[in-house]
Amino acid sequence: MGVPRNGLLVGGGGGWTLRYTDYVLHADGKIERLEYKTEGGPIPDGYRTTGTGAGDPETIRDFDEKLLANGFWSLELEPATSNELVYVVAANEKKGAHDAVWTPDALDEPDKIASIRNDILKYAMGIVDC
Repeated sequence: MGVPRNGLLVGGGGGWTLRYTDYVLHADGKIERLEYKTEGGPIPDGYRTTGTGAGDPETIRDFDEKLLANGFWSLELEPATSNELVYVVAANEKKGAHDAVWTPDALDEPDKIASIRNDILKYAMGIVDC
């Protein structure tokens, strides 16, 4: 399935390995872990789905609402200064997609969005990685 038409994607990676791990939370509750290697581009066609699980659509909707309430859809960040990245992407068939990408521990890290991203990541990992 990969990147959701409606849902959330959180992940990170890069650095010298150029490897990334993403968790995709689809609006219907399906959660996937994707792994791939890229040089900072979009998710390549050759990504691997290395785990799946069933989450709660209501919980995923709550995360989306928290992002919305904290200004995610209007958040504009300066381009990251490193190829080691963390990010969150929200996708909506009507609105399109919006992302926030930053370098781990960056001084300009969007604190509220980073906190929500971490909560989403913990939730997804708890379902897919257990």
